[in-house]
Amino acid sequence: MTDQNSYLVDCTVQPVSEAGWQEIPAYRGHCWAEPDMAHLISKMQRIAEPEEGDAEAGTEEHRRAGREEAREKGRLAQQQVTARYNRTAVGVLMAEALSPMLAPTPVREESPVSSSTAELELHGTSNEKIKTGAPQTSASGRVKNALVKRRTI
Repeated sequence: MTDQNSYLVDCTVQPVSEAGWQEIPAYRGHCWAEPDMAHLISKMQRIAEPEEGDAEAGTEEHRRAGREEAREKGRLAQQQVTARYNRTAVGVLMAEALSPMLAPTPVREESPVSSSTAELELHGTSNEKIKTGAPQTSASGRVKNALVKRRTI
């Protein structure tokens, strides 16, 4: 949002009121922007009413110009949102953000799994262990699951 595509309004960041989070419990503990009402009113009046001291004040032509300015800002905002946040553009942003997580990570060389049973420890659990009867190695003989630590038995 910019002055070119929006009517920006001053605000203060405040905790979501009790009435707000009672209506939508997920908002509890969050903050939102509370608009400065005088500033908001002045922005709305700019569109609907003439400015004081304007030579054309009160004319229908002046009001029409304010509405046209608002339409133009709306058109520009639509073009920018459509260009920046279409599926392709957002997909590229998501791929860039996810690529470090999806990149292959080097696997430390450990002794190769000699049997078809491997013991896996899940990260973040309290020493829970899963025993599987299937080999946990790829064709190269390495464990590829990035979410588990492998120990040979």
